[in-house]
Amino acid sequence: MAKDVTINETETKERLDRLVKWANENRPKISTTPTNEPKNVSLTPNETQTQALVDWVVQNQKEIIIKEEKGEPAAVILPYAEYLKLQELKEKARRESLLAQLEAIRQDVSSRNQDLTQDEAEALADRFVREVLNDMIAEGKIKFESFD
Repeated sequence: MAKDVTINETETKERLDRLVKWANENRPKISTTPTNEPKNVSLTPNETQTQALVDWVVQNQKEIIIKEEKGEPAAVILPYAEYLKLQELKEKARRESLLAQLEAIRQDVSSRNQDLTQDEAEALADRFVREVLNDMIAEGKIKFESFD
């Protein structure tokens, strides 16, 4: 729990205004939506060449690289288990990137608030949270119920 600290009202408002301004200007460009889902298709009986490729991939558990007429790789057919591993790696990389972005933001915010003592920072955060909660209560966005 935050300790009671006397903070000059004007100084507190200025600090809070600076923090809100900084947060708005430096809002992270983080995508929390998962990567695009792959296209799912079913093969029809007359697609025998494609079916033969799929059968080979499943039987040999190796991928097939499909090349364009110029000889440049264009697509890959791979076993589903390998696809799942690839998806896991992509998700892990996405999460690591998000964590790195959040850590950079944390460090930036920390460096900007070095003039605050721990008690002042806690008091300011406590006040800010209470003001937001009171606003949300007044707007009817949240309400408290007793568990009698």
